Amino acid sequence: MCNSFFKITFYISFILFCVKQTNAQNNPLQNISTKISLDGDSNFRDLGGIKNSKGKTIKSHKLFRSGRLASITDSDIDSIHKLGIQQIIDLRTTEQIQQTPDRKMEGISTIHLPLIEGELAGGNLIGKILKKELNGKEFMLETYTTIDSLRIASWTKIFDLLEEGKTTVWHCSSGKDRAGMTTALILASLNVTENDIFNDFTASNHFLSESNKRTFTAFEQRYGKEGKDLVRPLMVVEKEYLEAFFTTIKEKYGSVTNFLSVLDVDIKKMQKNYLE
Repeated sequence: MCNSFFKITFYISFILFCVKQTNAQNNPLQNISTKISLDGDSNFRDLGGIKNSKGKTIKSHKLFRSGRLASITDSDIDSIHKLGIQQIIDLRTTEQIQQTPDRKMEGISTIHLPLIEGELAGGNLIGKILKKELNGKEFMLETYTTIDSLRIASWTKIFDLLEEGKTTVWHCSSGKDRAGMTTALILASLNVTENDIFNDFTASNHFLSESNKRTFTAFEQRYGKEGKDLVRPLMVVEKEYLEAFFTTIKEKYGSVTNFLSVLDVDIKKMQKNYLE
């Protein structure tokens, strides 16, 4: 009787363990940044709560990623102030900032550190893709595999700012590509596993799904299904984009850790500031 009880208990525990493991594998939205609900941006997220490979956790309300802050409401600005954000790092191009400037927020400094500039960084991109003068996916892969002096300078400055320990949000237009690469490097500096970095990266598709649905509908109505399909690589993130980014870093510098050294990142200071 006693043996039967223990056998039943063991089998139940084993089944529950298997279910838990299956759920973890089937649900990539685990150990990722947490969405902050704003009316004007659907991809504003707090990195707090993400666990690293050593079992430590990123502190809440210290590191944020987002899309552009041009359409946020007065209520959103109140929420951002309540989060204690001290500085905003704008990764967009000069042209994008001129066209859709962020809302001004009293007491919060804004630093412009672009990761890309030039003609194709602006409004000409969509037009060239719709005319088939440019392949959307090839453009995105080139975006992720380009590591030039501009990016190295901007990422170096970003880490300098983060090492001051201020509560910071960095953003681009949608919060998925330039913000995604920057977030990947920051998470790497905090010893987050590569698998979890990928999960956080691809989670943008989940948080931007409603916005993308509206955009795809508008493109299909105006340009047909082909037009929608042509621009799709720009609207979503693919795991292979970040894989290409990491592969380029490893081929050029040997490892992500080596690249962080090139950026003069103080790993100990980053982890002291943002882990608990």
